[in-house]
Amino acid sequence: MVLGMGLLLSAFSGERALADSSVTVDLTGLEFKSGKPPSVQSTTSIDASTVYDYEITGTVHGTGFLSTYIPAGTQLSDMLETLGVKNPDSFLSGRLYNPGGKLPLTVVSVTKHGKFKYGAFTVSGVVSLRAGITADGLCGFKTKLLGFSFFTGGSPTVVFDRGSQIAVNVDTDADPDLYMTSATGKVIGKGASGGSLDLKIAKGKSITIPVTIQNDSSVADAFTMSVPGLATGFSQTVTVKGSGTALLDSSTTSAALPSIQPLKTLKLLWTITNDSAASGATTSSTLTATSGNDSSKTDTLELGITAK
Repeated sequence: MVLGMGLLLSAFSGERALADSSVTVDLTGLEFKSGKPPSVQSTTSIDASTVYDYEITGTVHGTGFLSTYIPAGTQLSDMLETLGVKNPDSFLSGRLYNPGGKLPLTVVSVTKHGKFKYGAFTVSGVVSLRAGITADGLCGFKTKLLGFSFFTGGSPTVVFDRGSQIAVNVDTDADPDLYMTSATGKVIGKGASGGSLDLKIAKGKSITIPVTIQNDSSVADAFTMSVPGLATGFSQTVTVKGSGTALLDSSTTSAALPSIQPLKTLKLLWTITNDSAASGATTSSTLTATSGNDSSKTDTLELGITAK
């Protein structure tokens, strides 16, 4: 027998509260159950922002026949895996980009199919999680559990234990994202730390690599760009696209960019020239973006360069 099962967590609205840079919603005692869904909400509202971090944490326990599979103190992620949901950690926490910086906003919305064995039966269904921030900045959940109605011992539920919560925070950490595009159109380094590309350049020739720097923070940032010197016979320049003036070259290896607003980008051109290097000569360069708000936050791109 295949049984239907579903979970629904959704945001709901409420009255305006004092805005803050973080909010938590206490999930203690909240049940996944059939019938009219219960609801919980934050006691304060959160500021509108372009970047948020969220994390849903805590433990749960099952009732009815689910108590066998979900004993008290079961981690939320383990409960979801028990119900057959794969890789729940991928959506129980994360970073959310909100380019417009406006509310309301869906924080997380996923639908996952799962199934597990109950004796001779296969129990299957769909698990959906939806959390959001209202136009007033309030965070809240509703929960529901559907199915399992053929069991005579009453409808089973899953209950959040004390200390369970969802936390949503405005992310103010500096976060440069530096990426480049190869001659074939491949984007290298976007959304990741670092990226590399190998070049072969004939004597007297140049190769220009389009580079983009994006400010993945919720506040404006004036990044500093830097490069090392190259081996004899090679030279390089970095320019802001459209400016016509080199930002970096053999005599200037570090310079500040204009301030970049949250989630906005600036286009650069990174040009490597083989001025006189003989075939087979090699060098390398690393373009580094360093946050002006937090010097510990950097991103890099690397070029391996060979004369041909």
